[in-house]
Amino acid sequence: MPRWLSYEEVAESETFFAYHLGHAGFEELKRHMRKNQHRFIGRKKRITE
Repeated sequence: MPRWLSYEEVAESETFFAYHLGHAGFEELKRHMRKNQHRFIGRKKRITE
């Protein structure tokens, strides 16, 4: 997953990611990103810095 997407941005985009990954894949992606939130910057934070 690109590091410029934050956990919150991915979690809010369930329709898009579940379409491409399936529901189980989306849940796995959220678990991984929740566990590793410190590694993902997010577009909003990156733009303001």
